Amino acid sequence: MRALEKVQRRFTKRFIPTLQQLPYSRRIEQLDLQSLELRRLINDLVMCDKKVFGLTCLKMSDYFILVLSLSHVDILIKLFVLRTQLSTPGNTTSVYVLSSHGIT
Repeated sequence: MRALEKVQRRFTKRFIPTLQQLPYSRRIEQLDLQSLELRRLINDLVMCDKKVFGLTCLKMSDYFILVLSLSHVDILIKLFVLRTQLSTPGNTTSVYVLSSHGIT
């Protein structure tokens, strides 16, 4: 991921002379681009949504443990990410909390 982001950084700096002096964040803003890190996060969240709501052939239970929490103010959905042998070792470490106020 970092290597790809580095390519985008270099390209926006070297091949667009008017933006050479700007920091990377301003260059991609001027070009109406997103960082590769942000695009990956968005795509991960879209795929997560598809898995949770059964819009893909992949089973949510193979990737997440879903925990619902109700309060008088909000409904929280916690997704505990299951680690597989193909990724990093360990059990459930990453947690995404979805609520009516956004993702934390």
